[in-house]
Amino acid sequence: IHNHVRTSSYASTLGRPRLHSEGSLVKQPAIDDPQLAFLLRDYSERAGTWMDLFDLNLFFATKVPVLAVRCPLLLYSCVALSAKSLARVNGRKPVMGGQITIGRQSQLEYWPGPALDTEGWVRKAREYYDLAVSLLRQALAGATRPPTSSLPEDASPQTVIAAQAAPLPTTDSDELVAATAILCVYEFLDASGSEWSRHLDGAKTLFEVAKDKMMPLAMPSSMADNFTYSLSGPVNQLSPAARLTQGRKAVFWNFARQDMLSAFINNTSTRLDTSDLAMWRNAGLKLTPEGLVCPSNTDHADYTPENAMPEDLISNALIWLLMKLVNFISAGDDLPEGISPLGLGVRQRELLEYWEGLDRQLRVWYEGLPDTFHSAAVRPAEVKGGIAEKWFPRPMCASIMQSYHFARIQLLHNKPHMSTAVPFSARDCALTDPHPSPGISLAARHASYASILQLSRSHAKEIVAIGAGRSDEGTRIHSVQPLWTAGLVLGISDDDDEVSEETEGWRRSIISQLRGIERDMGWAAEYRVESLLHLWGLPPDWGSEDCDR
Repeated sequence: IHNHVRTSSYASTLGRPRLHSEGSLVKQPAIDDPQLAFLLRDYSERAGTWMDLFDLNLFFATKVPVLAVRCPLLLYSCVALSAKSLARVNGRKPVMGGQITIGRQSQLEYWPGPALDTEGWVRKAREYYDLAVSLLRQALAGATRPPTSSLPEDASPQTVIAAQAAPLPTTDSDELVAATAILCVYEFLDASGSEWSRHLDGAKTLFEVAKDKMMPLAMPSSMADNFTYSLSGPVNQLSPAARLTQGRKAVFWNFARQDMLSAFINNTSTRLDTSDLAMWRNAGLKLTPEGLVCPSNTDHADYTPENAMPEDLISNALIWLLMKLVNFISAGDDLPEGISPLGLGVRQRELLEYWEGLDRQLRVWYEGLPDTFHSAAVRPAEVKGGIAEKWFPRPMCASIMQSYHFARIQLLHNKPHMSTAVPFSARDCALTDPHPSPGISLAARHASYASILQLSRSHAKEIVAIGAGRSDEGTRIHSVQPLWTAGLVLGISDDDDEVSEETEGWRRSIISQLRGIERDMGWAAEYRVESLLHLWGLPPDWGSEDCDR
């Protein structure tokens, strides 16, 4: 445990050290309140693993529960997220550890109180969430212990005693930073559409505590600015004490993923600065001097052991590239004020050059992947137009490859073309025909469109195949946007009047996968289902029978 974790009488509230055998004293406290114990374990086994999909150190699932034993703020953040996730699935909790009969389950796997309906779980989640937020506000204000007046009015006397039993974490502690990340996921769990942006903007207040000890007090207070400050500058200029802890990095990458998703869904720019290479290097990425991701494949010509990255950082490198892509999409082709129409050709060339730079960065990332990012088992489609399945031994790799194909589709469909002021074929045909005719220009443009459609379908099929391989819960949660994008590509009817059997199959597979995510984990996905069904001109309950099988 980090040296900033304070010991206190909190242990006596949650369980005193007990003699388990003669001469054997267990000195570490543990959560012995039955309801809190159940929810903390559930958090570790489900929501914590979702947050750790791209973290080999499993900070949220394994380290956070240990810290929560001594930190009420962290504890109530964890159990609030657990209760809300259970509310989203009507209280259903999967059996962990394989084929175990009910009678052989641990008592810690059973809810100890009266059975709760959905509304009961919602109230339980809100109770713990309100308490966690109250403790967070007091910690941000510099309080050592929360006064009774600051706690929710409906908090029980026992809860008040527990909340006040231990000192609040300091603003530079991993406990407080981790709690902010968990509370942010709590808000995201059922968010969709524009709500994502509203919740993330609110979460920036929670992340104001992400200040390293090296930060002066007068630094900017937004989470993005704080992380930028703490990560900027060459690594060798930071003292060991000032560098980010494991927990701080885990929180940073969680925020980066949520920042990217919110920006994509709402067509806005990201909050983190993707051009600050020093910040991203200090977050763990290995980049070349020109800002390309270093290869981690030992067979790559440019591979060097000191610049190779583990799978989690390779995956996070793609998140960084996705943020660049999302910013490019949100910028569109708006012209700065004061630029005359005569500058359109120059502007289009600049956009195309930037697009080609993104294409190269994605290609370099992909070419540097180790073998773990390629499927180990495949079930080919049984019939023409059928759905294949792909399985990856490491769920993280399955998820990030879905994201890669998602990125490729988005990049293809946002490729800028030279304006009519500069013929489309000027670049492509210069070597073969320095004076191309308008007909050749049109043919080149048509060929480009056809290539985009063909490549997009190929990438979309990969997304569906990986999803059909049904990896773990964390992978499925992160597949909502890729599956929706695949639906935009594969679900369009072949003509205005009739939908082919193949297109029907793609539609059913994608809708079934999306609905299964919300049904099984409670993660918001129905809003993407509604979007696709509306696009396809189908009723809201279309495909429901496939999800009930």
